[in-house]
Amino acid sequence: MLEIDNLHIHYGSKCILHGVSLKLMEPCMVAICGLNGAGKTTLLRALAGILPITSGQRIWNQVSFEIKRPEIAYIPQKKDMDSGFPMNVLSWVESGRYSHCGLWRRFSKQDNEIVQSALQSTQIEPIKDQSLNTLSGGQLQRAYIARALAQEAKLILMDEPLEGLDEGSRTEVLKTMRTLVDHGAIILASLHNQNTCRSSFTYCAWIEAQGMKLSTNNEGCFHNGLA
Repeated sequence: MLEIDNLHIHYGSKCILHGVSLKLMEPCMVAICGLNGAGKTTLLRALAGILPITSGQRIWNQVSFEIKRPEIAYIPQKKDMDSGFPMNVLSWVESGRYSHCGLWRRFSKQDNEIVQSALQSTQIEPIKDQSLNTLSGGQLQRAYIARALAQEAKLILMDEPLEGLDEGSRTEVLKTMRTLVDHGAIILASLHNQNTCRSSFTYCAWIEAQGMKLSTNNEGCFHNGLA
């Protein structure tokens, strides 16, 4: 379903990602690991169509893509989330349907059912009338995930989804991420905590100077002696 082939990305003359390749054929959760500055966020933003690539290919369902596509959702780091906009949770999740029905067409019964299902699957229906700027970090992450569900995205790119969350919130967000996989999605999420990678993710992909190394969670994710 997803293939990254020999991807190179430069900022000016500086090479940020060199020869990254990855192939995923079924729904799964992949932790993207690497040292600070290795290019984890850059990779996710490039796959989302936000950043241009220098060379290589991004292939989704056997079609190369250069721009953002509706079946691909990007969830930024908490610090970059736009929670100050005066919008409640329900309106935010509903906005995930705009790529399907446009800004001005009235929602159909199916649209409303998809939104309702997204709220229920992420357990945020009780807070659907709350403003985004009143939510906790875990609630905000789940609101973004619910929007991806409403969007019916099948490739979910998450930048540090667990950063700054307490243990209970991390557990809830991971549970919600697994819901996405159950709905047939591939998740790529950048992580710092490799113990979480081994316990909760299908694969761990380590970005290094020579490209990307993929391992199963049973194999662990180690680099230069760092666990």
